[in-house]
Amino acid sequence: RLSAKSSAGEAVALGVLGTGDWMGELSLLKQGPRMCSATAVSVVDALELRAADFQRLLNTKPQACAKLLMRIATTFGDKVRDNGGTLKSLVGRV
Repeated sequence: RLSAKSSAGEAVALGVLGTGDWMGELSLLKQGPRMCSATAVSVVDALELRAADFQRLLNTKPQACAKLLMRIATTFGDKVRDNGGTLKSLVGRV
């Protein structure tokens, strides 16, 4: 389950991930505070790709990384489009 804090400090539900979904992909590109929190609501098998590992992979397999980056950008754009209303409530804008 994904959630974030509103400007009033209340938890706002953002959605639920399922099999094959991913999260935290933007941390491969930029370090800093995360946009939301994830809480497991069932047993989870997870794979972690650290930013340092991604940087090493970028040097050895740049084509694979380019494909991954395109997928990240496309998926992020879809998430923003699909969750526009929730994002507006988080930043306190109408």
